[in-house]
Amino acid sequence: MKNDARQKIKKVIAGKTREFFDRKADSAPKILYVNLGAECNQNCNFCLIKGNEHKFPLMDIREAKRVIRDFLGAGGEDIMFTGGEPTLRRDLPEIVDYTEKQKNLNTISIITNAVRMADKYYAGKIFEADKKHKLGFSVSLHSDDQRISEKITASKGTFKKTVEGMQNIVKNGRRMSVYHAITNENFRHLPRFCAFLKKDFPEIRSITLAYPFPQGNALLNKWIYVPFSSLKPSLIEALSFLDENGYDTNIAACGQFPLCVIPGFEEKVLQSLAFGEERISGVVGQDVFHEFEWGSKAAVDFYKNKHSNCRKCILSNYCQGFWKEYIELFDFDGLKPVTVVSFMGNKFKVRLRSTSDVEDAASRLAEGKLNAIILSDYEDEYLKDLIRLLKEKNALATIIKSKNL
Repeated sequence: MKNDARQKIKKVIAGKTREFFDRKADSAPKILYVNLGAECNQNCNFCLIKGNEHKFPLMDIREAKRVIRDFLGAGGEDIMFTGGEPTLRRDLPEIVDYTEKQKNLNTISIITNAVRMADKYYAGKIFEADKKHKLGFSVSLHSDDQRISEKITASKGTFKKTVEGMQNIVKNGRRMSVYHAITNENFRHLPRFCAFLKKDFPEIRSITLAYPFPQGNALLNKWIYVPFSSLKPSLIEALSFLDENGYDTNIAACGQFPLCVIPGFEEKVLQSLAFGEERISGVVGQDVFHEFEWGSKAAVDFYKNKHSNCRKCILSNYCQGFWKEYIELFDFDGLKPVTVVSFMGNKFKVRLRSTSDVEDAASRLAEGKLNAIILSDYEDEYLKDLIRLLKEKNALATIIKSKNL
């Protein structure tokens, strides 16, 4: 069934230039990013589209409707409008209205800086088109400080408008998440930013954090990158705050961290990669289709690298390493192999000599977290049973044989 769905989705991207790395053959993605055009009213210094605008010219509304209709008709469920800045389009309300009339639709999301959503007339048109209340917003906001925010977005006068736009979204009862890019300008204030969200926007319960992906403006502005040795304390403090306050915290698939940088929160990266591989088709524009790629070995080999010491890390099989551009700037600063002793997640020692031993190991797993299972003694058949059980439970675990310690 999954392969059949993948075949149907090919109709969506017929005639477009394809940019992709091979992905799992059994995936049947339900989410499609539709790039409506690269035009934007900000010039973020980390933007990966800037410099690549030619790949995403303005999408003709007829083509947008065809892509949406064909994707949902092929078994897709969720549409994400991106850019550039989608709200610069006057016809976005019409596109939202059309999307909501399609069968099989689950949700619509607009990825936006929310500047134009401060215009109550325009925002009202968007809300009016969302008759079934399937619409949500992912708002890019990178500081609670106007000066820092507008240095990152390189757009004066936009901070207050973004905040006003967010307030309009909240007042109109639409779901909203926040996308926060971490740069050398804002990383010290990351915990403060999280506290700001809790205080000023208690309705927001989801946040995505991202380290800049080396493309577009991010390649021109290398000063934005922050070494992990400096970032780690603020990042861990922020993740702890969000976890303690019940936020749905995500690490962007294109802006992730090596696992040794986020001890105790490794699942934020692993779950993001798994979700994207299984659920996200890719980004489609007027002329181009860019496959979701971050779970692909070919993509990892192309973009990333590891230190020879990474082979000693107990999480090496899970971790993708990090951007080659980061390594050129900072070498392997802040990256350190994780050992059984330094691993901060749930870890326990077991023997696997019976079915009851397997069941005991499974009962000790921390749900939704990365576990370290240390084998003191085992037989191959029971180890296979444990691995099979982990897959059935979608449990995250690294298995360490005592002789390898």
